[in-house]
Amino acid sequence: MKKETIAQETRRGYAYLKQKVKDGDNKVMLHFSGSMRKRTMMFQELFRYESDSKIDFELGIISEEEYLMEKEALSLLEQSLISFELI
Repeated sequence: MKKETIAQETRRGYAYLKQKVKDGDNKVMLHFSGSMRKRTMMFQELFRYESDSKIDFELGIISEEEYLMEKEALSLLEQSLISFELI
């Protein structure tokens, strides 16, 4: 089985949290662990998602409701990364 890249793992976590927010469950935390480098790279992905979401909203690609859901999911992802377990 091929190992997931950091970007893929971050995207999978974000997609999961986004679905949970859409279902009305905004008290979910994901567990991530790894090196400081992995944590830094995951934060970089998070910042890229935030930027992309804001641009999509400003261009009218996504609705305000979708934008707010994405912001909530990104907030949950950030909280999960803050509690990242270094090994």
